[in-house]
Amino acid sequence: MVTLRRLPGPVLAMLLFLLALVAVVPLIGAKGPNNSNAAQCQKGGWEVLATTAAPFDGFANQSECVSAAAKGATLTALLSTVVTVSRQPSGFTFMGRSMCRLEYSVANPNPAYNAYTVTVTLREGTTYSLPTGTLVYGDTADYAIAGATAIAQPGDVTVPVLINDGCTT
Repeated sequence: MVTLRRLPGPVLAMLLFLLALVAVVPLIGAKGPNNSNAAQCQKGGWEVLATTAAPFDGFANQSECVSAAAKGATLTALLSTVVTVSRQPSGFTFMGRSMCRLEYSVANPNPAYNAYTVTVTLREGTTYSLPTGTLVYGDTADYAIAGATAIAQPGDVTVPVLINDGCTT
């Protein structure tokens, strides 16, 4: 037969405290499976993140990012399509003048867009709407690229443009 003796109050209180501590500490230290995922959204991280399901669509704010992470979405770096407009030597001469070609390339194309409209303005004022491929023209300092814009369809989305104006004679 087992006999239980009454423990003194302070000893009983200490045992109950230790029992509660053993039960609660693992719960306090435990992190949910999405806590570290959601932590990536903090301190501006949401501005450079997207989900793997929609890598080209960033978050509107930190709360949207945290919410997606908490629901189990896998976060990834936000992808951005960049169009590069280049002016490069063509290897052709016309009436003794070197010719340059004007062309564009698309890096990281967003599969939602099947067409890009690229417009280039030269310093001398001529504006070209570039077809896919190249446009060859004469080279002088005035033909340097002053600016370029790229529009992706649908929805008239403006895509960032890098300019490589490297044509020399």
